[in-house]
Amino acid sequence: MKRAFFYTLTLLIMCVCSKEVVAQQFVVVPDSSRFLPSELIKDKDTLLIGDQALWRMSVKAPAGSAAQFAVELSKELVPGVELLEAKIDTIKGRRSREWIFQSDLRITSFDSGSYLLPPMPLYLLRPSGAIDTLWFAGPALEVTTIPIDTTTYQPFDIKAQMTYPVTVKEVLPWGGVLLLLLLLAYALYRWIRYRKEQRPLFGKPKPKEPAYLVAFRQLEEIKAQKLWQNGKVKLFYTAVTDVLRIYVAARWGIQAMEQTSTELLESLKQEALDKPLLTALSAMLETADLVKFAKYQAGAAENEEAIPVVVHFVQATMLVQEEAPEVKEKEEDA
Repeated sequence: MKRAFFYTLTLLIMCVCSKEVVAQQFVVVPDSSRFLPSELIKDKDTLLIGDQALWRMSVKAPAGSAAQFAVELSKELVPGVELLEAKIDTIKGRRSREWIFQSDLRITSFDSGSYLLPPMPLYLLRPSGAIDTLWFAGPALEVTTIPIDTTTYQPFDIKAQMTYPVTVKEVLPWGGVLLLLLLLAYALYRWIRYRKEQRPLFGKPKPKEPAYLVAFRQLEEIKAQKLWQNGKVKLFYTAVTDVLRIYVAARWGIQAMEQTSTELLESLKQEALDKPLLTALSAMLETADLVKFAKYQAGAAENEEAIPVVVHFVQATMLVQEEAPEVKEKEEDA
């Protein structure tokens, strides 16, 4: 970068201090066959009066080179064509050892007609110290005025935007996107719903285990833990009564977990259960409340009787669902 700065500074000094030499160099314009191509960038084939176009000249050079306009640019390039801005950009590649110098002249015109822009010279200072003069061909510029209606001698009105009917080819991609969004929304809804219900997203849901089987299994687990035998009497009665309450909630839909023992027994009386069954259950619940809330020391016989009371209650009130006919037929065939 220091070398490039030095070359650029040297080039500027040479351009300022050697006006006579520079003037002599451009007395003779080389043959057009030696001109480098240039590009005229505009929105349309022709330029409308007052619009702007970009005259671009590009050249590749070794890294570390410098470029400079070889002549002093006047405001009017040719009669009828004005220069608005002139600049040279250096485009450096990250890995390449070659730079691109891009010279842009922004021009405009306020007179209609055909113009031929003059050849444009550039100085190219190479890393070796050599200075080359590059000539770029001047492109042709066609400037048009606003079209006039010869019958009224007024400018033509701006045409309204043309509208075309929508085709199936244009609508089809949007329809596909909409369908995909609907499918994703349905899949998300189904996943959330099934997750709340603890059901599998795909395949048949597993049959829900009957409440009485759940109660029997949990009571067996409590019995195997031997809680009251190890001094955990309060935890033992809490676990047993919780199993009872969960079973009652599933069997009759009673909010048993939120009720006291008295409220639970009152709710069960509404189900027309046998009085001896409720009496035994009431005694067990009373013992459980005394142990949990009054620090009552229950005897071994009371502790031994707690689980059997709940098991008997479940056996007397359980609902056994009949198997589907297809399952029965398979068992009979086997």
